[in-house]
Amino acid sequence: MRQAKPFPWLEEGAIVDADDDPDAAYPKRIRDTWAVYGKAEGHTCGTCAFCLRTGYRSSTYFKCEKNRISHGAATDWRAGWPACGLWEGGDGRESE
Repeated sequence: MRQAKPFPWLEEGAIVDADDDPDAAYPKRIRDTWAVYGKAEGHTCGTCAFCLRTGYRSSTYFKCEKNRISHGAATDWRAGWPACGLWEGGDGRESE
């Protein structure tokens, strides 16, 4: 009989503790943006000129014009996220 192998994510050190990396709570799309452009300390994505506010039915969604945009949730942005180094003053505008 074969012996079961442990799951790789259960190995010691495989799980990142949020205390070790405070950015681990954010999705990969914003962490990748920070890795390339850095962070704009003291600013949020919602105050950026590239933050696009769009809506469908009665919901409002935010998208970043400096990243890939689709009509799905995978490219939704959050206005409260810390801004990246591409931040420019603005107030988030409505989609056209």
